[in-house]
Amino acid sequence: MKSVKNLFLGTLLTALVFTGCDQGLGVSGGGLPALTGAAAISGTLQVDETLTAEFTPSEGQAAAVDLLEKHYQWQRKAAAEDAAWANIDEAVSAVYTLAPDDEGKYIQVLVTVTGYGGAVTGSREETVAQGGPVSTPTAHPSAGEVDSGSTVTLSTGTTGATIHYTTDGGTPTAASAQYTSAIPITAATTIKAIAVKAGRADSGMLTAAYTIVAPGTVAQPSADPPAGAVNSGTQVTLSTTTSGATIYYTLNGETPTDQSTPYSAPISITAATTIKAIAVKAELTNSSVLEAAYTVKAAKPVADPAAGLVDYGATVTLSTTTSGATIYYTTNGDAPTDQSTQYSDPITITAATTIKAIAVKSGWADSDVLEASYTVKEKVATPVATPAAGAVASGTTVTLSTTTGGATIYYTTNGDAPTDQSTQYSDPITINAAVTIKAIAVKTGGTDSDVLTAAYTISGGGQGGGGSLTADVSYVPTNDAVTWESGAWTGTGAAEETWGLTVTEMPVVYFSVQKTAGQTITVGGTDEGLVEMAETGYTWDEATASDTL
Repeated sequence: MKSVKNLFLGTLLTALVFTGCDQGLGVSGGGLPALTGAAAISGTLQVDETLTAEFTPSEGQAAAVDLLEKHYQWQRKAAAEDAAWANIDEAVSAVYTLAPDDEGKYIQVLVTVTGYGGAVTGSREETVAQGGPVSTPTAHPSAGEVDSGSTVTLSTGTTGATIHYTTDGGTPTAASAQYTSAIPITAATTIKAIAVKAGRADSGMLTAAYTIVAPGTVAQPSADPPAGAVNSGTQVTLSTTTSGATIYYTLNGETPTDQSTPYSAPISITAATTIKAIAVKAELTNSSVLEAAYTVKAAKPVADPAAGLVDYGATVTLSTTTSGATIYYTTNGDAPTDQSTQYSDPITITAATTIKAIAVKSGWADSDVLEASYTVKEKVATPVATPAAGAVASGTTVTLSTTTGGATIYYTTNGDAPTDQSTQYSDPITINAAVTIKAIAVKTGGTDSDVLTAAYTISGGGQGGGGSLTADVSYVPTNDAVTWESGAWTGTGAAEETWGLTVTEMPVVYFSVQKTAGQTITVGGTDEGLVEMAETGYTWDEATASDTL
């Protein structure tokens, strides 16, 4: 089967001559088949978080694309309306860790495939949020026995952060010694360290205690990361400061010996695990036993959108990759626990809000805390119509206004929902027939207003003072017994004149009638087949108003 795959790949690449690339990505021209499919970005859009590009080729290309090399280029731009995306230097793999320079910007990934033309892009609608607290420093070796003169290095996962530390037992602050080079250990020493970065909350504190191994004895192995709760899949590395020593370990609770498993590669933690390890070197006493117990913690929840500026009424969804875990959250600043509100539905944001959330699963350690802060765009005030909706005289003009300064009003009169692509309001709207005005107010950087809906009808030519109605109706005579003579109808139908018959043209007759509230005007029928009316009946229920049949 392998030979068939290689034959297919070789044949395909022979047929598809790769002729060049765009921006160094392998975007080819020369008549190659166009790449089709969908690209998406997963991960939290927050500084220091890692994003992953996910590409799904179209059904017709899937078999071929799976055999070919994929290329990635991450890009950013400052504003949604900017046409051009700028490449992010060195960001050319399927994963990308957001840097401080990405804060407040939009992120996109281009995916190309060798042997295909064009590119498929994936992006997110929201901008990158400011990062949370600075990552807590880590030490290598992590702690424990070391040879005299061994050195300890400190690091933090937050780009641009500065580490400050103490070795006298004091709590470190930004005024403590700044870490610039490895710290030598020549006596029992406890290092305490924090990481600091402007605009970010200080990290948690690292505490790493070291002792000096006895002469002639191998230094105890150290584990990195140190024992405790870790994410599922965490890789634990073992090391010793004694050069040339070999590490042996067990995972079954037994005490390790030089007959146990020799350490050669990081140990993956996917369930509660206790690592016991010793270091051995010829002519030296074996080290003491390292015992490092790990529990697996639920994956930290992810918020979508991640954080930052959102529309009024935006909804935030929370999720975790740990199957079977339950998310609990707060919005009042308190640290979440399994007694906090249980997440079940998206959280609506209508004011500045900070969501703190954890994922909890029985038998697992609780996840790290997600902290996502949101600010809300100004909600533009709903337009107001003057005069208000209702019956108006033909020719009435309606003005639209909003109390939000700098906002622009857009409207429709065809029943469609208005958008910023609808007619822009500039002059009063003249009402000559029944119409419904729908309008919104829009402002750059704000959330669009709610929709104004104002329905207007044309009054029938008079106010029904005291509860009367004036209405215009038409009918067409259909019987030879009714004839038009000298400006009036004669014959059987002439009795209709008692209703104020007024003939305006032949052969259609228009007439006005007045009735009081609650009465029914019958303006249709087939009395001896004499007339055929446009309406068959109308009941006026309002006490004082004008209306039209």
